[in-house]
Amino acid sequence: MTHPTDSQLQFETIWESYFKPARLLLLESDPLRALILDQENNLDLFDPQGKNIFSLQLQDQIKSISLSDKLETLAITSNGQSMFIDHEGKILFKKRIVPALLGNISPSGNFFSFLTRDATIVLTDKIGRPKWVYRNLQKIPSFLQTSNDAEFIIFDCVDDRRDGIAVLKNDGKPAGSFMGISLLKDIRISKTEAIITALDSQNTVYSFSAAKSKRLVKTALEYDISGISYSEKEQKILAFSKSGQLFLIDSQGNVIWNYQMATGILSAKISNDGRELFLATETGKLTLLRSKSLQEKNLSEINEIKTNENQAPESSLTKFFKRNWQIDLEKPFDGEKSMAVHWMDDNGIEYLFFYNGRQSISLYNDNGEEIWSQRINQKKIRSLAASQDGDLLLILGQDGAAGYDLEGSEKFRIMGRFSASHVFHSGNFVLLTDKKNVKLYSSEGNLIKIPEEINKISQLAGLESSLCLLSEKEICLANSEMKLGKKISLQGKPEHFRADNPSNTFFISFTDSSLFLIDQAGNELYRYKFPFKVTDAAFNSVEDVIIAFSEESAETLIINNRTDKKYNIHLNGKVTCLSFHEHGYVAATSIDELYLLGYSGERLAHYTFPDKIMSIQTCVNMKDVFIIAESSLTKLSLEEKT
Repeated sequence: MTHPTDSQLQFETIWESYFKPARLLLLESDPLRALILDQENNLDLFDPQGKNIFSLQLQDQIKSISLSDKLETLAITSNGQSMFIDHEGKILFKKRIVPALLGNISPSGNFFSFLTRDATIVLTDKIGRPKWVYRNLQKIPSFLQTSNDAEFIIFDCVDDRRDGIAVLKNDGKPAGSFMGISLLKDIRISKTEAIITALDSQNTVYSFSAAKSKRLVKTALEYDISGISYSEKEQKILAFSKSGQLFLIDSQGNVIWNYQMATGILSAKISNDGRELFLATETGKLTLLRSKSLQEKNLSEINEIKTNENQAPESSLTKFFKRNWQIDLEKPFDGEKSMAVHWMDDNGIEYLFFYNGRQSISLYNDNGEEIWSQRINQKKIRSLAASQDGDLLLILGQDGAAGYDLEGSEKFRIMGRFSASHVFHSGNFVLLTDKKNVKLYSSEGNLIKIPEEINKISQLAGLESSLCLLSEKEICLANSEMKLGKKISLQGKPEHFRADNPSNTFFISFTDSSLFLIDQAGNELYRYKFPFKVTDAAFNSVEDVIIAFSEESAETLIINNRTDKKYNIHLNGKVTCLSFHEHGYVAATSIDELYLLGYSGERLAHYTFPDKIMSIQTCVNMKDVFIIAESSLTKLSLEEKT
């Protein structure tokens, strides 16, 4: 076995989220999700972004929990009852299907498997009707696992050959066993290929094929390992210890990577494509890590994109756009356009700072109520920006920049010719002069001396704490104090350039139809060669899906990097703008129709908008959208059809 250095495989943190001290904890991947029962008997479900979907206070003491791909929960109470909870945290039923010790819901959500107090294994459908009962148990199992649609059910067992794993088929008949193993600490079965992975008390890691009754891997580790996870596509096993060690084992049983975390690990999962690690640490933190080198390797596999393959599947619409409120406005003056920027305060209230294109600015809350409004003397506004922490609203116009506090009072005015601006989370902001120099200011409008002069910059784009500077032949990263960081040479002539806040990435499209994505540290995520010139794109870093469109050729393409599939989208009219949404992407077309598109290109919702759409902004909750139109400002939500 080889133990390469950590530098051969590097992971970066995508997001972190916190949870309360846990009594029961379950991590799953594809899709990422975490189900946690805390010490106060609250059951919490976390989504792929680490956000809490629901928190449910339970009255019963819970002995086991399991989770389907549909985010349905099966919980077993201390008195043997089964509690079935839907994806919104609603208890659909609580009843005694069998006197259960353990319970498991299949990933498909169609079957329950139970270990009973009578020492039997029972398979039922999702409303509790028994399919079969298996009684030949020589010990009470500690583990019970089910493949995708209950094709195989596995559990730990014992006979005269010591401990092992028993495998049952969907009809309840034995499909074989794997014996001669020391006492088991963990067992898993993959969804599609039914690959069993196991960890015994001697810290030996195994994998078996349930379908072929064949052992695939046996690897002894020299550490006290506490759990395992399996990547079906890459055929890799992730092993982890409570002391914070991580190991990746390939299909030949070789340890190809190991790493020592700074904190202990309660549970860990590897994604199906092997590119992401999902961790729960003893400090109460959920963390998603993504491999940099694996992304680069995947790049060449989808570099040449053919739009005549894998057409986006048509499906019945499952959701609809609901108008929450609409504010009717006069059309902007000639040469002006309406625009907005939004944020959420510490109390969970979202605010929208709006310019109407008629020399007037306003602040609205998320109920559409106007907080304040006032006239401004500036013309031809180019951009708006905001910082809640810096108490700053920044307006950039043709004659300079003006700063206002959140109450609408003017703080400062900076005269000059500027082509671009950006406000950092701290309130510091930068202006790009017409002579291509970058200047840094405090939230009060005072000029700040920067470490070195920055010039010959054609464009800039920023995130909360980082800035990307574009020059003729390279891009350069900088922080909020304008300390320069990583530089990347460019090949080709840039055409479109912007920052994407939801994914914390920068997009650069080129005249040769290529698209370049980097993260806020300057690491290359993807480089694509498109069959069209890209006007704009949006990237979901958690689902690892990108959508790009061209106004010139009326083409729209979705690429799912995780599945290596691509979908050519055909809508009514050309796509003119789009925004990320928790269910996919909201896109507007040239004939002012709105679509919610899923990650595989399926149409989930459709809405004909009564005004010319200028831009779309997704709310912080990722559920609702603001529509900035020629003569209106509207908030829409996406609702499930009943």
